[in-house]
Parts: sequence; structure tokens; C-alpha cells
Amino acid sequence: MKSGKIAKMIIFIFLFVFLFILLQKLLTPKWIYGTDASSQGETNRFQTFYQLEKDSLDYITIGDSKSYYSINPSLIYAETGFTGYCLGCTGEGIGLTYYWMEEALKYQSPQYIFWDASALLSESSIAVSEKYEASAVPKALTYMKFGPTKIRACIENQIEERNWLQLLIPMLSFHTRWKELEKVDFSYDNSDYALLGSYLTFEKRNFSDILQKNKRSFLTYDLSGNEKQENRVISEKNKQYFEKMFTLCKVKKVTFIPFIGQTTVLTDDNLETISNFLEDYDLECLIFGDEEMGIAWDVDTPDTGTHLNYWGACKYSKRFAEYLKKQRKLGQNLHSKVREYWDNNLELYREFETENLIDSKEQTLSYMQVLEANKDNLCIIIAVKDDACASFYGYIEGYIKRLGLQNGFNEEHVQNSYIAVIDKGKVLFDRWAAAPLKLEDNFNSMGKNFYIESGGYVYGDISTIQIDDINYAVNKRGLNIVVLDSDTGKVISSVSIDTHDESLSFTEKEMDKEAETIWNQYVENTHILQDGIYTIHPYGNLDYALDISEGSWSDNANLQLWNSTGKEPQQFELQYVGEGLYTIRAVNSGKYLTAYRFGNTNETNVVQNTYTGLANQRWYIYRDRNGAYCVMSHYNKLMMDVAGTVSNIGANIFLYKPVQGNWQTFEFKKIKTIERKK
Repeated sequence: MKSGKIAKMIIFIFLFVFLFILLQKLLTPKWIYGTDASSQGETNRFQTFYQLEKDSLDYITIGDSKSYYSINPSLIYAETGFTGYCLGCTGEGIGLTYYWMEEALKYQSPQYIFWDASALLSESSIAVSEKYEASAVPKALTYMKFGPTKIRACIENQIEERNWLQLLIPMLSFHTRWKELEKVDFSYDNSDYALLGSYLTFEKRNFSDILQKNKRSFLTYDLSGNEKQENRVISEKNKQYFEKMFTLCKVKKVTFIPFIGQTTVLTDDNLETISNFLEDYDLECLIFGDEEMGIAWDVDTPDTGTHLNYWGACKYSKRFAEYLKKQRKLGQNLHSKVREYWDNNLELYREFETENLIDSKEQTLSYMQVLEANKDNLCIIIAVKDDACASFYGYIEGYIKRLGLQNGFNEEHVQNSYIAVIDKGKVLFDRWAAAPLKLEDNFNSMGKNFYIESGGYVYGDISTIQIDDINYAVNKRGLNIVVLDSDTGKVISSVSIDTHDESLSFTEKEMDKEAETIWNQYVENTHILQDGIYTIHPYGNLDYALDISEGSWSDNANLQLWNSTGKEPQQFELQYVGEGLYTIRAVNSGKYLTAYRFGNTNETNVVQNTYTGLANQRWYIYRDRNGAYCVMSHYNKLMMDVAGTVSNIGANIFLYKPVQGNWQTFEFKKIKTIERKK
């Protein structure tokens, strides 16, 4: 009897603990990565760290948000083969950082730990500022595994809003989240998370007048630039935690390297204070200069210089990778199982880059290429709503013309109505009107009934493309396009392209699976250039050709113009890699055309480099209004350009913003077709 009661009690306790853990997991917030900075992926970051193979890291970076905004371990792996992970948390102070260092060294034995030393100047050991404590502490500690380290971390970093027990047991803090639960709380995983703890945002935001005035002399708390930043001192509490980190690395035989994540919020005096303190420990702070990395704060920050965005992080990580290459102890952890994980993760990261870098202009040009290439098998219907002319993108003009349509997308027809119908390559209707425009009754194809309506801004402001009583038009400003497959008569695509606005907003209507399959087949079969080996010439001038300087086999050898010879230094292999993108390999060296050092400003050089598969080695190729080819960097959206606009021997090929000039257009002459296995 007694043993039965004990058994029941054990079962009750087991069920209670099981349900408690289950509910705690459900109610605990999921801070999932988002590119808009609404969440910096703390849940992804810490959970993925625990999933890594034990002792598989060459280096770890820790510290507040500047560390993981600056360092991109996926890029560094692609460049060096060295494995790393970012374990920082937004706003965390040195007290939180120490405990994550202690926790990390239970699972990994890295050769190096890089710590963002700006935390020495924080007013609080818990967070970079007292105002960040309430958000920093829960995000830093919630997903740390339960154990002695977490218990001590919670006790020493408890705050007014949450005591140590609430930090240790998240259920005590988040038990009221029932009404806030979302789909992600019930089902999520990290299988598609490829950032290895880094945070990459594709936003660009700056206050150029403040940047120009202050350079590196203002803090994020003082965006006016009027007040002088007082010299900060290093608190005794921060010194104590630093001593603990320094000692722990010594005991674990890990090389401890302080660094500064790139930012404009630290003054030269701040940096000097940090450096002077570290000298007492025979440590040097790793600081990279803006100029050596090519950091341009007008385009490389999402938040006026506090952090780096994706492009800034690429530049910083390139320089960081060069630093790592000089270290002799790295690259010893990659047995075959680990190598497979990192290679797979790198492929996921490449997909992440492509997905986030494709912009509306690329989407539009890719879409128009599919229509042009397959017009004989499609019925294409266009109806304008509001206006389609105010910012009509010049490169679309060629596609409109090659579809057989009149142009007319100019000032004369601003806010006018327009309808066009192309059936199996034949133009059936093509008309502008300064009035409401309708096409009905007299148009019937494939046994279907069509009703098409276009209204410019003052003529009804509407787009209707109705087929058998179903309206398929997106009905947004600009071009509304509906496409039918001629073989099946099925509507397979519906989009709107806002050619009124320079951003060229591209909206795609969701189709059923059958339609999606048919459309995707057209997309997959549309390559503007077939895989093969080509020589590349300035448009209309075959006397010159793109050429690798001196026929070099070295990384960073420059791309230039030279007298056309057709020899290997002037031969380039194009390979289609999906989404309208190509790699371009120099046949002579086997290396790939690359945007130099991840530059994203005018006059960035084009060089050859060892293959990484990253975005700065991917190129978008399309045709202009004359049918010439334009080559755009997927990474920075700048065009290949003949420097000086005139073809001559030795003329540099660099990247420049689109200007629709002939010096940004080329001819591709095929030498050999390459068939690849699908």
C-alpha cells in the first residue's frame, strides 16, 4: 500500500514536471531572427549553439550587439574554412558576457575568444546602459541551459523587473502570455537558420548631416551632435568581471582577444581609455579602421552608425578573415562530420543572401525575361491602374518592345489608361487612352470569356482582368499583368509592377499548385544566356574584350579591357545558378569575377578571386532597350562599367550605379556550350 502511494506520488511529480516544462517552453517568447531588427534572433542564436558538434569551433565572439552586427561567421568560413560563432546578446554588459563565456567553454574548446571591449565603458555591468537592463537580461539568460552557471548568472544579474528566480525559471515571468501566443510558439525549428549567431540586416539608414559633422565623435544617445561626450571611466565592477574573463581564458588555454565592433558611437578618447586599460594585461585591442575596410557610413549602417548592416558586416568580416588567416592554430577542428555540417550551413547561407538581396527591379526584369522568352506559348494581358509612366524603368522598355508592343510609357501618357493583349506572340490589342478603357465581348480566346478594364488615376483608377467571371488582376498601381498558358488555358501568373514609383514595387498573386508548377517550369527554362564559355566585349566594339590583367592566376587580379585576342585570359565561363543569377569564371585561372572586398560604392573594382559562392561573386545579366547585355552585381546592384566611358587598352572595368549608357553594355560571344547535369 505504502509503495503504491509512493509510486503514485512519483508519477504525479513526473507528470507535473513534464507539463511544467512543456508549458514553459510554450509560453517562453521566441525571439526569432528578422531582417527588420524587430528581433535579433536570440532564440535561434543560443539554441543553435547548443546543437553544434562539441569542440568544433575555432573561435567564438562575445559581447553586446556590435559584435554580432560586425562579424559574419558564414562569410568567414567561406573565405577561410575557419569555424566560428557569435554568442552576444543585445545590450548585454560584461557581467552577462562573462557567464556566457563560462557556459560556452563547457561545450567548445576554441583557440580564440574575441570579446567586444566597449563593454568596459558601460555604466552597468549588467547592460550597456541601465535602460537596457530590462530587455537585455531576459534575452541573454532565458535560453542558457539550466545548471550552476545559469544559477550564478541569474543571481548576479537580477534586476528590479525580474528577480533571480524569475530569470532562472522563465515560466514565472511569462505565465501570462496566453493571449500573446502565435504560431511560432507552437511550432518552430532552427533548420533554416544559417547565421551562426550573427545579425544581418538589409536596412540602410543614416543622418548624413550628422555623420558629416561628427565622423566618429558622437554617441547614439546624442544624435544632435551638439554635446561633447564626457570621458568615461571603467567601473570597479567591470574591472572585476574582466579579471574573471581574463583568468578563465588563461585556465582554459584560450587566447583572449579584445576587439571593437565597428561603430561611430565611440570617441577616440573612449578607445584610448580601453587601450590603456588593456595594456596592463599585455593585451592589444583589435581595431580596424573604416578606410582600410571601405566602410561607407552613408550606406553601411541601419541605424545612423551605431551598428553595421549586411554590407558593412561583409566588409568587416572580410578584414577579420584576413586577420584570422595569419593565425597558425586555426582550422584543426574539421573532421569530415563537422566539415559536412559547415558546408551545408554555407549553402543555406548562400540561399539566405540570395533571398534577401533580390530586389523589385531584379524581380521585374526576371519576370519580363520570362514573358519575352516564352511569349509564343503564352497569352499575356496588361491593364494599367492609376499610372504606369511617372518612373517607368528604362530597362523595361526593351522588353516591352520585344514583346511587340508600342512603347508610350512616357510623360504623354501619365495617369492614362492602357490595355495590351498578346496571344501566342501576336499582338491583339495595344492601346492608350485619356479615358476609361474596356475590352469585352469582342475578345474571346481559348474558349474563355475575357473582360478587361483599365482606369488611369482620373479615369476610374482600376485594373480588372476577368476571365470566365473571375478577376485575376492584383489591381495595384502600375502594370497589372495576367498570364495564361496557351496549352492548358490555365491562368499561371498574376503580378503588379509599380512603374509610377522608383522603387518599382513588385507584387505577385498567389496561384494554385498546378499553376505554380507550370509557371516555375517556364522560369527554370528561361536563361538569358546559356551556360558556356564566352568572350565579352563592349557593345558595338569587338576590337576590345574583357581581360584578366597580365593573364594572372592570382587572387585580386584586375578585370580590364584589352585588344581582343580570344585567348584564355579573355575567356569566361558562365554558369546559371538560379534566380536569374550567374557566376562568371575566368577560364585561365579558374577563379571567379568578384566585387572587390565587398565594395558597394561607385568605382568598386572587379577582380578574380577563389570561389566562395557568396553574393559578391553572383551576377545578374539582362538586356537593355537595344538588346545589349548589362551585367549587374547581385551584391551591390552596381553595373559593370568601362571606366572613363571610352574603350581603350587597359581601361579599368569597375562597378557603377546604372546610368543606361553604352559603356555599361556588352556583347557575349560564345566559344563553347557546356551541358550540365540537372
